[in-house]
Amino acid sequence: MTPRERIFAALSGEATDFVPLTCYASLLPDCELSRSLQAEGLGVVSSRCPARAETPNVQYDSQQWQQDGRAWTRQVIRTPVGEVEQVARQEAGYGSFWVSEHYVKSPDDYRVLEFMVRDTRWLPDHEAWRQADDDMGDAGVVMAAGQRTPMQRIIIEFAGIERFSVDLADECEALFSLHDALVENQRRLWEVIAESPATLCWVPDNITATVIGLPRFERFCVPRYREYADLLAGLRPPKGFGPQAGTGKRLLVHMDGALRALAGGVAECAVDVVEAFTPPPDGDFSVAEARAAWPGKALWLNFTSSMHLANAERIAEHTRELVRQGAGSGFAVGITENVPDPAWRVSFPTILRTLREP
Repeated sequence: MTPRERIFAALSGEATDFVPLTCYASLLPDCELSRSLQAEGLGVVSSRCPARAETPNVQYDSQQWQQDGRAWTRQVIRTPVGEVEQVARQEAGYGSFWVSEHYVKSPDDYRVLEFMVRDTRWLPDHEAWRQADDDMGDAGVVMAAGQRTPMQRIIIEFAGIERFSVDLADECEALFSLHDALVENQRRLWEVIAESPATLCWVPDNITATVIGLPRFERFCVPRYREYADLLAGLRPPKGFGPQAGTGKRLLVHMDGALRALAGGVAECAVDVVEAFTPPPDGDFSVAEARAAWPGKALWLNFTSSMHLANAERIAEHTRELVRQGAGSGFAVGITENVPDPAWRVSFPTILRTLREP
């Protein structure tokens, strides 16, 4: 099987020659070793939104500068009702940008963001997505990326955990008004995604119980997953694996954090694939427990990040244990977080070689 065929088959609950190993394209070094691993079966995963946004009444400005040996960036959103800005700094380890100053600094800032959301129009960009998929070819898959669900977007992209927590506790009306605007706006986005040629339809939610908690997960996230699934329902039945499931479209959600406290809520979700599921010791819910709790869902793991730092023998042992617990249909192993150099040069080949064992 090609990596592409292997990934699609695994996520549809069909038989594969071995459990797929995948890596986000952005995390895969461009070198001879990575090309060799791809030739041996490592699959590449990327994402692209099959829609494009237009905001005719909003202006976006960006500034970059150097300070204390680090790169900094300021993003400004200007609207007729005001403006908001976000400041982020680049970290030394992987070059990632971390927000030091969020857009929302007071409840009035939610109103500015709400204007931006209500001003956003989603237009199909299917050909650009199809071209990205054609360029990927048999090397892997391109997911159709939506946005984070509205409350996750507010927490991660707009307000930050502390500001969000205060405003949620105060039952800030402007926060909930922004949430409702996002719900309405994302409905159109998912209509465009449903009409696209994509098979794997992805919500990059970054779910963890330590932030969202079960009551808020059930209140804010679960209904959105059901809505997205309903918009895909004309293209695939709401449950089931394999050829009987219509065209085989799948709703994937990035749930990479602590999930034990959310297990019951996830079980009730209209989600086909729990993507980036992270086993212990980094996560708090084992593959075996997840398989028992979510029998109708495929698991696409994030290989336990801390294990990349172990020696080859320990990595192989851990990989075999993951496969043992995940045995059956609907199971794949992925790499969705940065792995330091030179650790990946040991871990990637070891994981792939172990997965290929007879």
